[in-house]
Amino acid sequence: MRTAAAAAGQVLLKCCVIVCALTMVLGTPAFAGEIRFDIPPSALEESLRRLAHQARVQFLYDSVLIAGRRRNEVRGLMEPKIAIGRLLSGTGLTFEYIDDRTVVILRQKEEKTQGMDPTGDVPEKVAERVEEVTVSARRRQENLQDIPISTSAFRQREIQLFSIEASSDIAQLTPNLVIDLPAGNSGVDSGANIFLRGVGQIDADITFDPGVGVYLDGVYISNLLGTVLDVIDIERIEVLRGPQGTLFGKNTIGGAINLISRAPERDASADLEARVGENGRRDLKGGFNLPLAGDRMIARVGMALRHRDSFVDRPLASKGLGDQDAGTFRASVDWKVNSELTIQMNLDGSSRREENAAQSLAGVNLQAPVLVLWNELLGPQFGQRFDDRWLTGDPLVSLGTYPTKNTSDIWGGSLHLNWDLGSLGLRSVTAYRDHKAEFQYDGDHSPLPIFDVGGRQKQHQLSHEFQLSGHAANGAVDWLTGVFLFRQKANSVTDLNFMSGLFNALEEHRPDDAANVMLDLDIATDSNLTTESLAGFGHLIWSVDDIFKVNGGLRYSYERKKYDTDQFRKNAGVFAVPPSTDSAS
Repeated sequence: MRTAAAAAGQVLLKCCVIVCALTMVLGTPAFAGEIRFDIPPSALEESLRRLAHQARVQFLYDSVLIAGRRRNEVRGLMEPKIAIGRLLSGTGLTFEYIDDRTVVILRQKEEKTQGMDPTGDVPEKVAERVEEVTVSARRRQENLQDIPISTSAFRQREIQLFSIEASSDIAQLTPNLVIDLPAGNSGVDSGANIFLRGVGQIDADITFDPGVGVYLDGVYISNLLGTVLDVIDIERIEVLRGPQGTLFGKNTIGGAINLISRAPERDASADLEARVGENGRRDLKGGFNLPLAGDRMIARVGMALRHRDSFVDRPLASKGLGDQDAGTFRASVDWKVNSELTIQMNLDGSSRREENAAQSLAGVNLQAPVLVLWNELLGPQFGQRFDDRWLTGDPLVSLGTYPTKNTSDIWGGSLHLNWDLGSLGLRSVTAYRDHKAEFQYDGDHSPLPIFDVGGRQKQHQLSHEFQLSGHAANGAVDWLTGVFLFRQKANSVTDLNFMSGLFNALEEHRPDDAANVMLDLDIATDSNLTTESLAGFGHLIWSVDDIFKVNGGLRYSYERKKYDTDQFRKNAGVFAVPPSTDSAS
């Protein structure tokens, strides 16, 4: 026993050394350092294009802001932020870095434009006006430009500027992030397949954990069909690239998307916004702040209703695709018990009653063996084959007839306790989430029973996370350690109809042939999953000097899953997978 313990200790020590060695970084943002710029006088849009190429950054802006503007040359050796400041000097525009390679061009507030030199001779002052973007990617409040983690951040200002309505919208603005809707073959756009730097998960089944974790106020969301959240009353969205095992309770290999709710404000106030648009769009969202006990207890409630008619026509069915009927609410209460203890209570929920996401048939593989067999045996019976005749040539038209459905009810609550113990900080997060979803999906977009699927999922989870943080060595060392406990139960029922009728047709030609059973692809699946997780993690930052920093982390995880499933061939009346139970840890 001693030998095994000693060996384990040596392995742990080696892991720590390796992690520290691999995460040793310079605490300087990737865009720092001087570059020789050569940008001749031209239109502002062309100047930005040249600057982006020379500095290896990308710019995001509203074309209306820069239309018709011309700029003088920018030449010489300087930092990128100085070059951008000089280029925008005198235009009434400013800029922000939302990650180390992405810059947003914004209209500058009036007070910030006063005193600017239109000749661009004082670019350093322009650079000083860049607003600081504060993030909590490393579980502490830090300037985005100072952290050595590849991170993108969107504050309320960017969320409004780029009309980000759902968490999936950030994929259009974030390098290396891909969010595919809907999740898997569900047709449900409340779930997504999320990939970060190519790492993710393509299967929406309950047995698979997301490759990229989604967190709401620090609470892990374990179900792919609930990872697309309505951005209502969200203060900030952070995208962290790479494994996050030493900072977050639930380990994720691809990265993390962290959504932080808008905090209540001390003064009573309210806001309301309404939108109307094409396809019957009617949106209403708003919120209010309410002091409950002076400055000690304050609350905020936000809500949104969204409606849009379908825009993919199904002329052979009663309803189209791509509609939106969703409601969301989010409430938060902050209670300052005393100078050391603060309690935050969050509650959120959403409900959808929609058809499927907007889709249509893009192509047919006429050489697929099972399709060839179906067309030969059942094509005459239906009076038509499944082939190119069902291609409409219009992405906004589908010839499907199978009933479609996309409904979900999601709610969750969390309790955050924060103790300020002087040199130490203790945080506790307890959360519960519940998710119910039902869907029906027409995958062949035709009247024929080629590929239709329906299903429902139920899932609930309970999690606890405890974090202890502090400083050492006169502030040169910042450390954080934590314990994470997680339990979930989930049920998934799927009714797959694939090449329906093929088994019965084969039975007429070759009765009782064993091969017929294998081609009964109408399968009902019933699965249950129980997951229990326990993890301990720690992270340390040693500031050797103002520039050089060492980051290190360790993690221990234990997870046990129990999985019950069966798959039943509906026409043959036999099990494709007999009822079975599997567990692993």
